[in-house]
Amino acid sequence: MNHSKQLLDVHPRPGATAAAPHVLRDWLAGTRSAVSTRTLRTLLIFTLCTGVDEAIMMTLMAPFVRDVLHGGAQIYGTIMAVQAVGGLAGGALATLLGHRIPPRLLLGGGAAVFGSLDLVLFLYPLITTAIWPAFVIMVLVGLPGALTVAGVATVFQTATADSHRGRVFGAITALHAAAMLVGLALAGTLAGRVGIVPVIAVQGAGYLVAGLLVLAALPRATRPAPVYLP
Repeated sequence: MNHSKQLLDVHPRPGATAAAPHVLRDWLAGTRSAVSTRTLRTLLIFTLCTGVDEAIMMTLMAPFVRDVLHGGAQIYGTIMAVQAVGGLAGGALATLLGHRIPPRLLLGGGAAVFGSLDLVLFLYPLITTAIWPAFVIMVLVGLPGALTVAGVATVFQTATADSHRGRVFGAITALHAAAMLVGLALAGTLAGRVGIVPVIAVQGAGYLVAGLLVLAALPRATRPAPVYLP
């Protein structure tokens, strides 16, 4: 028997061609669940705002250091390293403090403080050209940043049923990716027209507004979203 021919003669299993439509139905079911409660709708709006903000900062941070702070590659690398240290310290503190803070306050308060500090970071060069405030602020944003991440995870998990959590996560992830594409386009288009500082400051303002929105709109008690079958 020709084993090579036998191995190559592979036929698709029945129903394999339906895999793509099945994935689409699951995604649509997750999307319906994601807009079914005020908690998840608020989380979707938060994801949309912060996705645009993250892309703007990711695109313009290096030009901000070069053209606004007048720093080179060494300054940029140091700022990124300091940010990592702040994130580690913030994550450790969030582990100790997170369980004592309600999820609504973790997410909304953390995002509002995070955005406020970023606004200070991007606007302080209008007053002084010193570099050291950028290092200090990058350390300080570690805690509210970690609390925000913990808040997002907690609110998401408590607002979704076990059977549809993955589908809702897929819908939210798709929205976040689309929002980042919008942010990249805005940063690349507007920075050269209105300046780096006004555009990158949108990142801090966006997180601040998104955090305040969460505090105002998120219910204190969270219930799992209803399940929609594909």
